[in-house]
Amino acid sequence: MVGVSLPDGSGGSNFGALSSGPGIFRSANQLDQTVDQYKAQINIDAGNHVFKIGAELNDLQVYNLFAINATGTLYFDNLDDFENGILSSGSEFFPTAEEVGQGLAYGADINATPTGDINEAAARFGRQIYSVYVQDDWNVSDNLDVSLGVRVQWYDGSAPRANPQFAARYGFTNANPFSKLDPVILPRASFTYDLNTSGMFEGARLTGGVGMFSGGDPVVYFSNAFSNNGFSTGLGTSTFCAVTPTTVLDGSGNFTGFPTCVSDAGSASAAAGLADTQSTDPNFEAPTVLRANLGIDTGLNITDSGFLSGWNLKLDYIYSKFINPIAFVDLAQALNTGQGLNGFTVDGRPIYDAIDPTDPDAAGCNATLVGTGGFGASWTNVTPICFNRIGRDDDIQLTNGPSYESHVASIILAKKFDGGIFTDGGSTFVNFGYASTN
Repeated sequence: MVGVSLPDGSGGSNFGALSSGPGIFRSANQLDQTVDQYKAQINIDAGNHVFKIGAELNDLQVYNLFAINATGTLYFDNLDDFENGILSSGSEFFPTAEEVGQGLAYGADINATPTGDINEAAARFGRQIYSVYVQDDWNVSDNLDVSLGVRVQWYDGSAPRANPQFAARYGFTNANPFSKLDPVILPRASFTYDLNTSGMFEGARLTGGVGMFSGGDPVVYFSNAFSNNGFSTGLGTSTFCAVTPTTVLDGSGNFTGFPTCVSDAGSASAAAGLADTQSTDPNFEAPTVLRANLGIDTGLNITDSGFLSGWNLKLDYIYSKFINPIAFVDLAQALNTGQGLNGFTVDGRPIYDAIDPTDPDAAGCNATLVGTGGFGASWTNVTPICFNRIGRDDDIQLTNGPSYESHVASIILAKKFDGGIFTDGGSTFVNFGYASTN
């Protein structure tokens, strides 16, 4: 990345940056998935009842390689320095274009694996979902159909690599497998009732149902803990080198390659498990939704014929309660009472800073994470030394947020008119609708 500065016409400068190469998000990216599905179902016709009894297994095997900046980035203050191979000599982490142009950036950074082989960063894991279910489709009468059922599903699979550094920092393990999820029980009931009406409300039909629904496959969220276990890749920068590299050209002007000491620093961090470590709350629950709906679908004939006859009216209401929804917290952040007004801005917003009681720079810090994190994660015994030179961030934890509800009501009024707008042999369909969500 090369800094560029241009006069802004008022004595100052506008800063930008030129960059080349594969791009930090495309340097190592490969996803392979294998899914094996097994299903067995028995249908039993018993007069007015049709029973369905079944079992399913969904087995997923994943190879997921995604490493940011795996080939490394070199920083140059300006085009002249780039031509001469002179690296930036600043100390700013993750510099902006302006910081590069001002000479504040460090010279190089990279995310490196313990051995230097980027394929070592790939997450390899498996997940199984087992399900059993039973359903009864019951024809109660000529006018009423009822469906009753229940589905039970449970989980099994791999656990992320255990990171002792994470356990020492937060007091619990990051190696939580899919099997820690409690089984999910999903009962459901629904009905359709034909009111057998005529006249103004012709052919009215009432429908309704209530049931519990799962929040889908948890693998998307769980995968972060496998890909970011603290050992996958570690950050190396030129500021970590014993002797800071200043150039990437030899005496003949030939490129000498990416500075070895920068890659070695990243590899050492990864080998020690000191990189960002993402985790799943040990008390995480599979998200579910309790949903109930009631609706009526009827013909509407205000008059026997003409414009006000032959309409269709639909009224629907849906209630949903989202239980244990997905949430994320950064365990490495704590309220810093030494900032602002005792840790808050003048308008009441909290000020968070990185914290790590195990970091040598925080020697004397006795802060402890409350419980296992979770929504609203907090620390106790926090003192100013806990924030001393701590650069840790992105120790993201998957957890559950508070439940919430939603209400949706809708109305649709529609009619098909004989005769098109442009042709006599066509037809015209008119549809008016309104929906409200709270």
